[in-house]
Amino acid sequence: MSAALIAILALTVPAAAARSRPRSPTAAQIRRAVQLIERSRDLWATVDICNTRRHPRVLGIRGQMPSLGFAATHEMNIQVEYQPTPKVGFKPDPHAKQSVALGYSANKLLQGGANWQFPQHTGLLRATVAFVWRRGYEQIARIVRTTTGGHRDVDFGDPPKFSAAQCTIP
Repeated sequence: MSAALIAILALTVPAAAARSRPRSPTAAQIRRAVQLIERSRDLWATVDICNTRRHPRVLGIRGQMPSLGFAATHEMNIQVEYQPTPKVGFKPDPHAKQSVALGYSANKLLQGGANWQFPQHTGLLRATVAFVWRRGYEQIARIVRTTTGGHRDVDFGDPPKFSAAQCTIP
């Protein structure tokens, strides 16, 4: 290889690599993306399985979260809650929580979930889901939602597309 060719490659390779590397979003871009997602109908948590014939005494929680428009890692932290009596508010079940990694994306809707089986007479259940976006090890956004019903694009529900705010295990 000639010295001239080596010199040209030395100049063009770093420049090409710099052009192909995506730029990190600014703090203002992150704030704007999070503001849009906080109001988005695409960010939700729901009960997708509730004590069915195929899944007796099972509570399924599913969530959906949109990407921010730039590459980030997505995860959901699900905490099941129970209501001891109608007069008492919901309390976290320390044995029914799970973190679900949804992957790395810039422009997708990502869904995931988890299932738990409960004993008879457990009563009324729901969940809160903390949706988390990260760049590297830095958490750049966290939004919490309680389960709601009526979502039409729920994957893996029983029955298909099932979506509710709460579930009773009689």
